[in-house]
Amino acid sequence: MNKILISVLIMSFWVSVFSQNSSEFYFEAKKLNMSGDRIFESGNYGDAIKKYGEALSLISKTDSLKFKTEILNNLGVSYDYLGEYSKSLKYYLEAIAICERNKFPDLKAKTYNNIGTLYFFKGNYSQAIKYYQLSLRFEFETKNELGVAQSYENIGIVYKKYGKFKESEDYYLDALETYRFLGNKKSESNVLVNLGILNSEIRKFKPAIKYFEEAEKIQQEINDLNGLPFTYNNLADVYFLQKDFNKAEEYYQKSLRISEPANLNNTIIYSYNSLSTLYQETGKYSDALKYYKKYIIEKDSVFNETKERDFGELQAKYESEKKEILINKQKLIIDNNKKILTIIVTSLILLLILFFLLLYIFVQKRKAYDTLVELNIELANTDKTRQFKEKYTNSQLDEDKKKLLSDKIIEIMESSEPFLNNKYSIDELAAELETNKKYVSQIINEEFNTNFNNFINRYRVNYARKLMLMPESKKLSLSGIAENSGFNTRATFITAFKKFAGVTPSYFVLKNKRT
Repeated sequence: MNKILISVLIMSFWVSVFSQNSSEFYFEAKKLNMSGDRIFESGNYGDAIKKYGEALSLISKTDSLKFKTEILNNLGVSYDYLGEYSKSLKYYLEAIAICERNKFPDLKAKTYNNIGTLYFFKGNYSQAIKYYQLSLRFEFETKNELGVAQSYENIGIVYKKYGKFKESEDYYLDALETYRFLGNKKSESNVLVNLGILNSEIRKFKPAIKYFEEAEKIQQEINDLNGLPFTYNNLADVYFLQKDFNKAEEYYQKSLRISEPANLNNTIIYSYNSLSTLYQETGKYSDALKYYKKYIIEKDSVFNETKERDFGELQAKYESEKKEILINKQKLIIDNNKKILTIIVTSLILLLILFFLLLYIFVQKRKAYDTLVELNIELANTDKTRQFKEKYTNSQLDEDKKKLLSDKIIEIMESSEPFLNNKYSIDELAAELETNKKYVSQIINEEFNTNFNNFINRYRVNYARKLMLMPESKKLSLSGIAENSGFNTRATFITAFKKFAGVTPSYFVLKNKRT
């Protein structure tokens, strides 16, 4: 017994020492990573990389692989912003390798999304699409609905860059549907603005204005003072392209009335420059000069404010690090006094854990046996009953002919799948059955308890449901699935699917992990 106790004490001592060192490395890495985040936000990506690198060195001495993956992603993003794509990709691939070994689907989705963005900035849109779709796959796996919508939006942006405006619009609409399902108003307004910009680029000004006005309504509802000026500037741009200069001027000024008090510099600069161009176009040269001067002054002030902010942050960082050194010295004195007490307490805790673990195993074993008995009793008492379909008794057709026709209808639907033709009608079905339309309608109403349209749409929904579970259909948008299943429009498909499946198509795909 004494030998066992001594072994436990020695083991607990080394566990305590390792845990303490590991904990110190973890919290120091956490601080360095946060410091890197602050520097990154200031735009100094080189110094941010130094902090992230120090954090990576420390976290590698611990077993915190999730946090290590986050730091690797931070390094990848920083090198991406510096344009050093090879180094960026190196860190992303190291992060992916950790995710593969440890099954971190949420971080895998994030990393694939970052790689997609890297290729997007490089102008390699085919690779960007590939990685955004990989990210989408793992967002589905983790049931991250917001991540799914964001991936849809990213894919839409890439397709727009390709000039594939229809595909881009489909993905934007899928993202919009999910944002609305989640009740995420801000993201909903953002994707509406993207839809407006897309339509503006292809000179579909009427739908562009409609999307911008929808976004404006939501932004006013949630008081989004950052989003509203951006939307107003885009609305103004559309009216400018249509040479409706009065409307364009109205919206540029509306943007300024919000952005100037809020000091939204980038938006202010855009509005000043646009108004200068507008007044030059309309021959108001004094106003054009006035706003051009404002534009130049605002650009210079942003540059000076950035330099002043960088200097202030550098000084604050120096003062903060001095205080941290003093705090760490005091902590070291306190920690040394606690080490002996920690070893003793840890040993006692380990013994208690061992005792409760044995007790837990015993209790669970008893519960497992009890559950097994209950399941066997339930299985023995299970009584499966058959259900019979009630038929109409007042039919003008005799029962044999009804049965024959209903069987033939099912055979036609299942063998030749005529419902995949979006123009398929009851007349065509009657012709195939070599009978009249009235009898076909009667059979569908009485034998299948529905009308022809619902009867056909149920088959189409069943086909769509199977199609969405097939791996080869993962690249299809909802519009593509609707068309392949025999529906005339995306809207008709969504309505029918919700009626028969009880959920929207997007929600069905999400919950069943479309791959």
